[in-house]
Amino acid sequence: MITPAAKAWLLSLPCDKAEEHGYPHELWTTRLLARHAREHGPEAGHECLARLVQGTVCKLLGQEEIKPHKVRYYLENRDAEFEQKMAEVLYVHREVQILKKSRPVEDVGQTGSDRLLR
Repeated sequence: MITPAAKAWLLSLPCDKAEEHGYPHELWTTRLLARHAREHGPEAGHECLARLVQGTVCKLLGQEEIKPHKVRYYLENRDAEFEQKMAEVLYVHREVQILKKSRPVEDVGQTGSDRLLR
């Protein structure tokens, strides 16, 4: 029988990436979680995980609706300048909206930049 503490320890693993635990995989699979629990659970004080099988991991994850193999469950900010770039784009967008409201657009004699204001 798996103790509540062992279950909590096991279910906390998918909160980290597998590579943070020394594996070459970015995401956890149920097979990898079971293997990791068998190898490291007993030394973490959870002897009941020594013979854990993949099917039990699937069952436990399913009960809590945890899907570590789904990419949409984590967010990684890859561009350190993203917020600054986003702010600039939104600022330009807002300026264009203001300009569109403040001046009439004429079709005759427009330059390329004037066409953007339509």
